[in-house]
Amino acid sequence: NLRMVTTWQDTTLDWWAPIAALWVLDADLNLIGSLPRLAEKEVVESVRFDGTIAYVVTFEQVDPLFAIDLKDPTNPIVRSALKIPGFSRYLHLFGDGLLLGIGAHTELVEEEWGTRVSQTGLKLSLFDISDPFNVTESAVTIIDADSTEVEYNHKAAFVDVERGIIAFPTTTWTYDETTGAASLGWHYRVFTWDGTKFTAKTTINLAKSHPSGARLTQSDTSVRAIRVGEDLYVITAGFVNAYGMDSFNQIAQVTLK
Repeated sequence: NLRMVTTWQDTTLDWWAPIAALWVLDADLNLIGSLPRLAEKEVVESVRFDGTIAYVVTFEQVDPLFAIDLKDPTNPIVRSALKIPGFSRYLHLFGDGLLLGIGAHTELVEEEWGTRVSQTGLKLSLFDISDPFNVTESAVTIIDADSTEVEYNHKAAFVDVERGIIAFPTTTWTYDETTGAASLGWHYRVFTWDGTKFTAKTTINLAKSHPSGARLTQSDTSVRAIRVGEDLYVITAGFVNAYGMDSFNQIAQVTLK
């Protein structure tokens, strides 16, 4: 079967009324099961299938993490929905009974015209899915940054389940109130998981490795990383940096021209 989670629009409800939905198709692409209105007025942020279970994050004002039973593909059933602030745009199975989430941390702000959602940083979460239909958020770390490439490209995440290491790039805009000039901060964040909590291991300033004389823009901040032996290689369009994974001190650099 082909299983998909999508956001679609019901034009009869509003000028733009998003609806999150789940669909199951057979080998001939005939629809055999669905949840066409899984969450009305909410968009799909991330999905992770784990055997006969689908974990789906949607978002409007708070983050529902749905656990959907797909054992009977003709009759998908929502078994639980965990609602917490913010939302995960990336989900990664993190060993037995754990689900890693990377996304946005948000707060609800009351204003004269009503309530609005304000993003106040990034969010690293670990969900306990040992009971797949009673999901809880067992740990969370808020990161002072505006965005991460992981939100739209899963290849930007480095996840080493065996060593309990999670790493990814972040970008942060700062503004000079006097001149109005904006500058872009670009960092690579490394976290460890010890079974109970996240620890920020190191924050690498990638902007320092950017080729001299070039103005750093958002399009320059694509990052990939790979572990080779005991070293972590961080690769961008402008350089390859190597770090020892014991202390994450830089041990080598190659500038790409």
